[in-house]
Amino acid sequence: MENSSNKAEINCTEVVRQLEKLKVLFAEYESALDNPDIRDNLPVGIKLGESVEAALLKLEEIFPIAAEQIESLKPFLEELFQQHCGSSDTGRSAQKPSIIDPKSLDIEFLKSDENRAKFGEYTLNPECLGLDFEKVKIKVLNIQKEIQDSNLTDLAQIGTYIINKYSDKYIIPDLSFCKWIIKKHINFWKGSLGDYCAYYCFGSILHKESGEASVLSLHWEREDRYWLYAPRSLVHEWSDSSRVVLLERGD
Repeated sequence: MENSSNKAEINCTEVVRQLEKLKVLFAEYESALDNPDIRDNLPVGIKLGESVEAALLKLEEIFPIAAEQIESLKPFLEELFQQHCGSSDTGRSAQKPSIIDPKSLDIEFLKSDENRAKFGEYTLNPECLGLDFEKVKIKVLNIQKEIQDSNLTDLAQIGTYIINKYSDKYIIPDLSFCKWIIKKHINFWKGSLGDYCAYYCFGSILHKESGEASVLSLHWEREDRYWLYAPRSLVHEWSDSSRVVLLERGD
């Protein structure tokens, strides 16, 4: 019963989000029809009802995948919140997922939006839903020169830059990818310098108990062959050993 209740909550959250987006689109559509140049030149066969049906079918497809993904993340996030986010409770009850395209995140705003009521909120990249990470090529970027040229300093500025510049060519990995990497003990870097690097995945933002927004940082422990990981505040400064993790899109 608990799982079905969780799924219902997840579905309602996603429905509300999608309906809000549809509401904006409908308003733009109605506004456009007031313009005779647009109204009289609509492509033949375009019907608003068909767009609504397509959107609802997409929602129906997303729901079960999202519910399964979020359920599978619960033990991992429980451990993460307890060990690294200052949680004094089990962490499980605090988890508040949202499925949001990274391009829609205002990371600069989240950097300064420290609200304790947001503890446990985290985002997932919809492009990672149901993605088979075993078949995806992992890309690690050293963007030190780009950061210097653009005068970027903290994780919020750099995350915004990465999403804007690279999300068309790459998928921005989220917490589901981090969990997969950590649990599988998969080491994706090459060369000795990887031992000293911090790897960032900007597809998820999560809030600590203080309400502070953060992004997960990964560090490979070479001798014992496992990943150290911890959330880093968005005000955290980028270092020379920091790297960005991306996923290559299929052909």
